[in-house]
Amino acid sequence: IMGIKANELDVDLSSSKAAVTKIMATNPRRISQIDIQLEMTGKCDKRTQLILERVAMTCPVYNSLHPDIEKNISFDWK
Repeated sequence: IMGIKANELDVDLSSSKAAVTKIMATNPRRISQIDIQLEMTGKCDKRTQLILERVAMTCPVYNSLHPDIEKNISFDWK
């Protein structure tokens, strides 16, 4: 979703990276937390960064995760 919006805004995110960590709970065994660290390399102003971050938070995959799963997402703009 960020990529679609970035294309609309003429921002190149092709060198950006993501690190995803899952934390497992026991009894019952399930994913209890997901930590996502995004290293963003697109050159853009603060307003555009905010737009792209808000778009990311409306991602259908993000919204499809069970509400009991803690989701921590950080954006590091280079």
